[in-house]
Amino acid sequence: MSSGQHQEVGASRAARDRRDLQKMIEWFTDKDPFTPLCSELYSLSSGLTASAGDGINCDCAEEVGTDMQQHFDSASFMDVSLKRRDCVKTLQQLCKGLIVDKKTLFLHTTHLFSRLIALVERTSDMEPYFVYELTTLPASLFKDSLMRKPDKAGLGNELTKHAVVEGMAVRGMFVLDGGSLLHKVKWPKLGTYHDVVMCYVRYVRSHFGAQAMIVFDGYNSGSSVKDHEHGRRSRKCAPSVQVDETKPVCSNQQLFLANSSNKSQFIVLLGRRLSEEGHTVRYAPDDADTLIVKSAVEVAEQQQSVTVVAEDTDILVLLVHHVQPGMAEVYMLSVCKARKSMVSVSIQKVQEINGTSAVRQLLVIHALAGCDTTSALHGRGKASAFWKLVRSADTMPLTDIVASTTGTADEVASAGMKLLVLLYGGQMSDNLNRLRFAKYMQKIPTSQVLPEKLPPTERAALYHSLRVHLQVMQWTTLNTSVTEATNWGWKLEGKTLVPIPTDLEPAPADLFKVIRCNCKRTSVNQCVTSICTCRKNGLHCIPACGGCDGE
Repeated sequence: MSSGQHQEVGASRAARDRRDLQKMIEWFTDKDPFTPLCSELYSLSSGLTASAGDGINCDCAEEVGTDMQQHFDSASFMDVSLKRRDCVKTLQQLCKGLIVDKKTLFLHTTHLFSRLIALVERTSDMEPYFVYELTTLPASLFKDSLMRKPDKAGLGNELTKHAVVEGMAVRGMFVLDGGSLLHKVKWPKLGTYHDVVMCYVRYVRSHFGAQAMIVFDGYNSGSSVKDHEHGRRSRKCAPSVQVDETKPVCSNQQLFLANSSNKSQFIVLLGRRLSEEGHTVRYAPDDADTLIVKSAVEVAEQQQSVTVVAEDTDILVLLVHHVQPGMAEVYMLSVCKARKSMVSVSIQKVQEINGTSAVRQLLVIHALAGCDTTSALHGRGKASAFWKLVRSADTMPLTDIVASTTGTADEVASAGMKLLVLLYGGQMSDNLNRLRFAKYMQKIPTSQVLPEKLPPTERAALYHSLRVHLQVMQWTTLNTSVTEATNWGWKLEGKTLVPIPTDLEPAPADLFKVIRCNCKRTSVNQCVTSICTCRKNGLHCIPACGGCDGE
């Protein structure tokens, strides 16, 4: 006999509801919809932000609908005509669209992939079509028109899990990551920027002594490969303000610092005050990571122990690569979220535990699996990618080519693609395009295949490999201007460097011919006959179709 208790109030269901509620709270904590921002529309999930010239009006949907309805007044049904230019425009139209017959289609990546795959499956030979991404952007590398964001902390935790120095007070010279320091001190709700600056001065003095070295990022110094990441971070930010010690402080610290203009002004103000207090302040021409590591290595070379205070895994990886035998002890001090306390990691111990081979390949693997200037690989965690490549006997020659200062673009791209083949479970004899097709055929019998779960095409992987090489060169030489970025997977749009996703069309021309129909509106029921190319190929019409508009 079944229980009279309703299943919706059972203990297991209540526990699942609590977990779901906690996920929602965490999501909205990170993407607060109630924090006052500038008046521009933006997406909470992707960060896409509409500017004044984009014409996005989804926040005025009721007004747009009312205006359209008024055009119907006193008109017969047969005379009613809706123009696309009068419809609501959503934030989706800020994403890269697919141009077919001089008309731009805004289709979700999965929807477009599904439509194209439905056509490909009807061909006698499917494999050649997997040379193309079959999406507007390489889905395994890009999301919402941006490079996929990696979980860098996963690699950092894997490298340091046995290298934490227990029960030992850090000593020697302190080198602080200024970008991390900006977020360590909680700003007062009221007061001036002078009050805020003095909070930092007291924090540095009480935690790191009277002669620490603080290294800040450089901003407004021209085009940089970090432009992409800076743009991602600044999509939700406070308006630009004039910063001086007498001005009242901004009420929201995080949004203030997300604005690069505000941040650069505040860094100058803070740096000047810290210098007056006896600390050494350095300003990087671009990204501070390389200058932080360079400063720490210089101190260690003088046989003085040094502690780097930073949270960024990039800095940890660079220290592991650049600290050499014979140097003084180098430590990295950061917050352990699990313990909610500061932990010290010995860089020399990290090198010893992981071995010479892993240290030699570390920079390439870190960049290949995703950092601030390269794409993460969907479904390929950084820690698992690290161990998969390190434990393979075939990877050392390939990583050496990618890290070589004399490697050509062709050599780097070929080596990078072979490393990606190994990461996706292929053999050295495979190529990415063939592996894409094999993975698709492997997955299709059991589940719907999402485009991001397939390896990238060779052309997308080529540009990813070039960006990896550029980043490794900058890390190896500790110089952010080592070579021209436009030769290594980047292009200049205005004054900003943006990554090149691929140089191929999303699909061949023969598929574009049937991606949308051009049935005439004047024809009677044309879209329900085989004349309609959508219906002929087993597809539903969509709003981008010629005359029917998907109706």
